[in-house]
Amino acid sequence: MQLRFFILLFISLSLMGPNLAAKPFALTKPKLRVGLVVPLTGAMAPYGEAVKKGAEAFMKSLESENPELSEQMTLIPIDATPFISNPEEVVTPINRERVHLVIGGLTTSQANPLARALERIQKPFISLAATKETFATCTMVGTLAQSISQFALENLNASRVTLLYEAQNSYSLTLKNQFTQAFENQGGQLITSSPYPQNPITSPPIAPESQAVVILGYFKDAKTMIHRLRSSGVDLPIIGPDSWDTEGARLHKGADVKNGVYYITHFHMNDPDPEVKRFKGAFQALSSDKATVFSAWGYDGLRLSARALSALKSNRSEVWLKKLQTMPCSTFLASKNRNQGVAIALDQNGDRFYKRIGL
Repeated sequence: MQLRFFILLFISLSLMGPNLAAKPFALTKPKLRVGLVVPLTGAMAPYGEAVKKGAEAFMKSLESENPELSEQMTLIPIDATPFISNPEEVVTPINRERVHLVIGGLTTSQANPLARALERIQKPFISLAATKETFATCTMVGTLAQSISQFALENLNASRVTLLYEAQNSYSLTLKNQFTQAFENQGGQLITSSPYPQNPITSPPIAPESQAVVILGYFKDAKTMIHRLRSSGVDLPIIGPDSWDTEGARLHKGADVKNGVYYITHFHMNDPDPEVKRFKGAFQALSSDKATVFSAWGYDGLRLSARALSALKSNRSEVWLKKLQTMPCSTFLASKNRNQGVAIALDQNGDRFYKRIGL
């Protein structure tokens, strides 16, 4: 009787096919769900869309280069605009979509509150602009301040500089504090550090012993500062930050470009770095738009995520958090362990690649 039961059981399993028996013992590979939290509506949508296109360019290239790894990653865009006034609420769609890791934060004012919200739920965070005091796995602002300092000291031989900043702008104030610390730690001297003049026609005061002027603010107002400085006879080299990496960044012809105007950023399409060339090819295969630091950041954030995924055998957020906090964030946009940046020369014809910094 017992023998007959086992014979019938064997026949039944055979008729059902091999897949049924195999399923309970099959090992499932980790699936990384990456939440891309950027503005996709409203005034900042073009920047968020650029990040999204860069991320999609990486995913597209990964499909052809490593299809198995590509199948283990899912990109989940989440519009950040509805949550700008209350970033804590972005936790709801992040949890609903079962996101393991977040890429987001276009500006410091957006990134820092988002970082605090993600800290509460312990999600790894790759940010363009979160400051190092917040919960962020990989951030780029600190690297930028060090790169500006290094460029002034090593490439322009300017150990004494005048610093101008926007008094009511968190991005500008963050960079001001980080640049001041980096520059003085590297042996530089701030001759003066002052906000932009309130009078719209007043030229900023520049001490005669200054060897360069550092302007830490958005390009629209910085362009006005540059014009005032040149019009008042200041012909020192001028250095700006990555916010000058924007469409339409042009200077007035003539005296405004005298003796060099530069900005330091994380990326330029004409950079000879092999990884930048790979990104350029992937992005141009997907879009006819101009690649900016925002699209490069989307690409690089996904690249960093994929590199971590290939080394992990788990999809638990706490495992990702531990791994990403300890692994070097050495991508072509940012590095935890070394300075890295790109100096761009700016004139009436636009920008041109000048040189890499910190390599």
